[in-house]
Order: sequence, then structure tokens, then C-alpha cells
Amino acid sequence: MLKGIDVSQRIEFSCEDDVEPKTVFILKPLSGLQMIEVSKNLSTDKKLVLNAQYIQSILECSIVEIKNPEVKEINKINDFISSLSSVVLTELVVEVGKLNNLTGEEQKN
Repeated sequence: MLKGIDVSQRIEFSCEDDVEPKTVFILKPLSGLQMIEVSKNLSTDKKLVLNAQYIQSILECSIVEIKNPEVKEINKINDFISSLSSVVLTELVVEVGKLNNLTGEEQKN
């Protein structure tokens, strides 16, 4: 039997910040088709090449909700993503990469 990606899985992630309450991002894994789209941004040496549009699109696909502030509507999530600093965006992209095993490294339970 084939095992699919569980796109209903949710994980919570907080960036490194000193402000309470912390902003919590609810992330989900990318679907198989979204992963194929990601592979378009791999260089010949299998490194992920990132640009602003790509980062926005991968985060829009991965972030399903934001807590503190409460943001659940897709257009408001997109606006919130656009307002984040490059440091926070980088942290989010790294976490999405880990969740989806974009580095190709085996995850340990």
C-alpha cells in the first residue's frame, strides 16, 4: 500500500523573539504536487535557490494559521507574511524545510 503525505498534520513554530506572548505559526507539510513545484528551484548541485516570490509562495502554502495576533484568513496571512523581517522569514523557511525534509536529511523521531 502506498503511503501518502499527511497534509492534515500541523506543527506549531515560534521564532526566536523576546516579546510575550510569542507569535505562533501553525505549519502544515507541502503536498506532493507542491514539492514538485519546489524542485524547480533546485540548482544543479541540489541546493535550493530562494527569491522573494518563492519564499512568499512556499510560506503561503505552509502557514495555515497565526496566533498572537490571531490570523486565520488566507489573505490576512499573506499580508502578515509580507510584513515580516528577513530574519523571521529565514527562520520560517528553515522550519518549513525541516518539516518537508527539503534538505534531504533523514528526520529522527
